[in-house]
Formats: sequence, structure tokens, C-alpha cells
Amino acid sequence: MRQAPQQARGIARVRTILDAAERTVAAMGYEAATTNHIAEAAGISVGSLYRWFPDKESIAQELVRSHLDRVAARAIAAFELAADEATPTLVRAVVRAIADEWLATPAISVLVAASLGPRPPDSPAAPLRRMLLGQAAALLETRVPGIPVTERDAVARTCISLLESALLDAAVDGATRDDIVDEAAYAIAAYLAMKYPFEDSPRWQQPMEGLPPSRVSVK
Repeated sequence: MRQAPQQARGIARVRTILDAAERTVAAMGYEAATTNHIAEAAGISVGSLYRWFPDKESIAQELVRSHLDRVAARAIAAFELAADEATPTLVRAVVRAIADEWLATPAISVLVAASLGPRPPDSPAAPLRRMLLGQAAALLETRVPGIPVTERDAVARTCISLLESALLDAAVDGATRDDIVDEAAYAIAAYLAMKYPFEDSPRWQQPMEGLPPSRVSVK
């Protein structure tokens, strides 16, 4: 933002712009939406919009940031509530919490989709992805003691890429939304269980061909 609003009128104006941007992006897509479209939806002049935001990208970044705290809070609450459960149960709880908040805001999926591929550090959904990667890394560090940072980060990226893909698919298919989310949670949990079985798991004695276990999971 060009400046942070200090007075109630400015705060309300910025909220109006963000609400209009959310509706516009969800309806038109990120690439097609322009600052003129957003200003029109907000019922203000484009000059008034530029007082607060220099371009569409800055609006998108602020829009994601405004939802980031809610997504993070839901994920952290689910993580803490299921902290003593086995990893598959914990994964399902966290994935469902993230999905419920994410899918309640269609514009978030549009902005994440616009950030796929090569990811510049200022892409609209970059803060959301960093938060999700942090959650995955925290889970791995807790459940797989001594995991190297490079391995932790690669596995975390794999899990989050799978989750993002599933949520983007679920966002456009309401009829099977819950099924897609459940299958994503299952896939992530199964991947982690195969790669990091418990110490007494028979996988250590009879590893599946081509899919040997990597490290011991404590839970």
C-alpha cells in the first residue's frame, strides 16, 4: 500500500476497495481484472483507488494478506488440537481446517492460480505459500527428529504443492469439493507414512520395491 489508513474513513475506504477486488477477481479472474474494474465495483474513482494502492498487484497482495491471518489461525488451531494424534490424523485435521477457510474465499484460489509456475517473491499468493510451507516444515521437524533441512524443505514443498493443486481443483468443483479435500489429506498422510514409518513398522523389514522408507517417525 502507498500508506496505511489512520482514520476510520480511510480504513473503511480501503476495506471497500479490498471487498470490491475480492468480488472482481473471483468473477473475472486475476489477469482480466483491472484497477478500473475494481474502482467501478467499489463505487469510487480510479484516482481514489490509486491514493491507497499503486497498482493491481499491490491490491492482490493486500487481499491475500488480509486473509492470511485467518488461514494461519485455523491451521495452527487444528495443529495444536491434534498435536497428540498420529500423523495421519493430524494431517487430515490441518488439511480440512485450511481447506474450510481457503474455499470460503473464491478469490484466494484465483490469486494462488495466478502465482503458479515460477514464483517471484512478490507474487500475490507468496505469503500464503510461505505460511503453508512453514506449517509442513514444523510438522516434519516434530515427527521426524534429525531430518536434514534440505530433505525437510523438499518434502514440505511436495506436500504443499499437492495440497494447492487439490484446493484449486476443489474450488471449481463444488459437487465433489469435500471428496477432493479428503483425498488430498489421504495422499499427503500416505506419502508421509510410507516415507517415515514408525520404528516398529514392518516396512523396515519388508520395504516396498522402489519405495524404501527414509527415516523413523516418532508418531
